[in-house]
Amino acid sequence: LPVIQKILTESYAVTTMGEGLRENAIKAGGTSDRIYNMPFGFDPKLFHYSEKEREPVILFVGQLIKRKGIQKLLDAFPRVKQTHPKARIEVLGEGHLMNEMKEKCARFNISDAVTFYGNVSHSEMKPFFDRAWLYCLPSDAEGWPIASMDALASGVPVVGTQLPGLKQQVEEGKTGTLVPVEDRDALSNALIQALSKDWDRKAIEQSMSEYTLEAVGKRYCELFQRAIEDYKR
Repeated sequence: LPVIQKILTESYAVTTMGEGLRENAIKAGGTSDRIYNMPFGFDPKLFHYSEKEREPVILFVGQLIKRKGIQKLLDAFPRVKQTHPKARIEVLGEGHLMNEMKEKCARFNISDAVTFYGNVSHSEMKPFFDRAWLYCLPSDAEGWPIASMDALASGVPVVGTQLPGLKQQVEEGKTGTLVPVEDRDALSNALIQALSKDWDRKAIEQSMSEYTLEAVGKRYCELFQRAIEDYKR
């Protein structure tokens, strides 16, 4: 679109939510030295590591729509239950797939192990992260997923799909694991392994230190300052 081309070529700087979006902006005509990867930050006062005892809970946060992949998580779960009989899924969010997903749970005989909480406000999500063993985001497409960042900041490893934003957030084997978008067997295996692993949750929390609101805000202030100084010249 002409307006996008104008923004990309005439702006002093353009910021993007994640490296994948930065690459797309460059492909669309932006110059690499003026496109900055500046994703959202998280509030460390709200999301941080807790020493509370973890439960075998797989947490999903997001709209119940096809793109977010809730159906893939439920498809993978029966195999997970074979290895981890006490495993549970907690779902935060609503969407047009809600009834269909509840019916899927009934068909798979996993209804007792899957709880749909509906929409939960961002400020009330901490108790869910505090008890979860892992967070799962088997999405088909993402920019810079906020809930996975909040999970990592809370010391919760992420099992997700190989998307640019998640690749930037997740260090393979240390803070989580990523699988191909449509590989349900790989997703099942990753969930089984993640539930079996004793994660270094303090290290997972520390992996998000450069994405606190303060750290991200500082980078924006530095960018604004450079723009002001260049304008004065």
